[in-house]
Amino acid sequence: MNFRRKTSYHHGDLRAALLETAEAELTEYGLEAFSLRRVTTALGVTPAAPSYHFGNTDGLLTELAALGFERMLLAQKTRQQGAETEPKAQLVASGIGYIEFAVDNPNLFQLMFGWKKLDKDSTALNAARRAAYNHLVSNVEEIHSTTERTTKDVMTDAMAAWVTVHGIASLVTAGKTNQLSALESVSNKDRDTLIGELILRAISR
Repeated sequence: MNFRRKTSYHHGDLRAALLETAEAELTEYGLEAFSLRRVTTALGVTPAAPSYHFGNTDGLLTELAALGFERMLLAQKTRQQGAETEPKAQLVASGIGYIEFAVDNPNLFQLMFGWKKLDKDSTALNAARRAAYNHLVSNVEEIHSTTERTTKDVMTDAMAAWVTVHGIASLVTAGKTNQLSALESVSNKDRDTLIGELILRAISR
């Protein structure tokens, strides 16, 4: 007789189910209390089941971080679709989309940028990171398309824009909004305007 526990997941979709359940676990408990055993228990599979797809907990979280970068980029592009097509407006919209993603997914955002055990050799993670970075650089290049700025200038402005946006996102997700009182006391429209001014000021020289 076969006493193996039955599950609704087959080999073809267990990987996706593990990622989905891992994100739910991350959202509810955070990084420090993340439990792979709770994930497998919720799915009705053995604790060893994830090893076939991800190797270990760090491998699973690395893949989840890669998906996070992909979704963040999608959030940025979605924001840009509703903005003016002028290059500076597009850069600002992308930055606001970045911050909104962080606010909506604080634990996932922390995993993406603050988890030291991510696999630095992961093809999926590196590709997702590179796509997000290239999108930023492309936005800045559009701003300077009619100027004589050098490649170094473009990279410097891209870094300045990212530091500004990431700094705001990190403070908000860390709960340090008292340091951003100017953003807390205004309407969403005025907030976006203020963030835009900060981004554009960062790249103006």
